[in-house]
Amino acid sequence: MMERIKDDCLQAAQYKLSKMEHFAGNRDWIENDQLLSDFHSDLHLSRGDSFHRMIRKIIIWKQDSQFRKLVKQQVVDAEEIVRAIEPAASSVNAFYSVRENKLVIHAGRINPPHYYPNFLNSINYGSMGMTIGHEITHGFDPEGSRHNENGMLRDWWEYSTREKYDQRVQCISNQYNNETDSVDGINLKLQVGENVADLGGLKVAFKAYQSFLEQNGPASRLPNYPDITNAQLFFLGFGQSMCSKEKKKHLIEQHGNDAHPPNKFRLILSTRNNREFAKAFNCPAGSKMNPIMQCDIW
Repeated sequence: MMERIKDDCLQAAQYKLSKMEHFAGNRDWIENDQLLSDFHSDLHLSRGDSFHRMIRKIIIWKQDSQFRKLVKQQVVDAEEIVRAIEPAASSVNAFYSVRENKLVIHAGRINPPHYYPNFLNSINYGSMGMTIGHEITHGFDPEGSRHNENGMLRDWWEYSTREKYDQRVQCISNQYNNETDSVDGINLKLQVGENVADLGGLKVAFKAYQSFLEQNGPASRLPNYPDITNAQLFFLGFGQSMCSKEKKKHLIEQHGNDAHPPNKFRLILSTRNNREFAKAFNCPAGSKMNPIMQCDIW
């Protein structure tokens, strides 16, 4: 946490965290055959439909369903609103709702390569642990930090705390600006919150993994690579979850107005500003991955 944060502000942040709701997996209604049938009652597919035609029908049905329930005000309860507008549970997604102060991880995300049920905890903490830490940190990013525990827009930070926070956020923005100069067309202003969440999430996840080791003792390593430490495996797990290959044209199309920066920059800048990464891989002080001046918010 930032130095010299006022006690009442710290208590408010801890209270918001304690009130943060969380949900992972599928919603109960998906396993109810009757509710599932009712939900799809006006979706009409036939055996003669081609795959392309079925996909087109499903897309149109979903859009029509959303408009009917929301625009025509046919929604009768909060749960129906959720069913109408939330992404598919099978989607590989996780998000934080700032207005609900709620963390959601869809079932599709709780699968390889983001989570391995029977694999090394170090890898899972680096991947899924980072995802959870990232979404939690959104509750205290430049937008989340202006909403209280109930999701209401409130300025609940002391002026001095906000001032220090903004300075540290600017440090991150400057680094991303310098790193992404070679990629025109990316709206970096949209991505500040994601950058903050990446740095905070990686730090939180590593601390959680350290706590796990303290409580459960030494962890298993890769049998054929005994020299790779648990800390290194943690960051390798994070790196694997961010692994991607994109052409420059695709970077602009995909991330031009996306809140998320390209994975390449997320990976490099998150680890470059993480002292535990430099320690794990013995990065010399002043090197590219262990600069003297690092950005650190929390």
